[in-house]
Amino acid sequence: AWYNALPVAGNPQRLVGGSLRYRLRGTAAENNLHGKTGSMSGVSSLTGYVTDANGRKLVFSMVTNNYVVAGARVKALENRLATALANSTDY
Repeated sequence: AWYNALPVAGNPQRLVGGSLRYRLRGTAAENNLHGKTGSMSGVSSLTGYVTDANGRKLVFSMVTNNYVVAGARVKALENRLATALANSTDY
């Protein structure tokens, strides 16, 4: 129930994609990553589950605290991490 309640990256339907509906489109994480975002002043996070290229479900969490760059740069890093995990065959 918990997994199925999480937003799905890149899914344009508001009630499915939620806070991730505009993120990770055109990547291996699109319609693959189920996760939760979070942010407040100087803090950003992306946590959830993604299936890698070998079909294994991975659990990940990235929390950035006290960053001094633009928030968009932190979100771009989160997106790169999620895409790398989805494309991974190293595990």
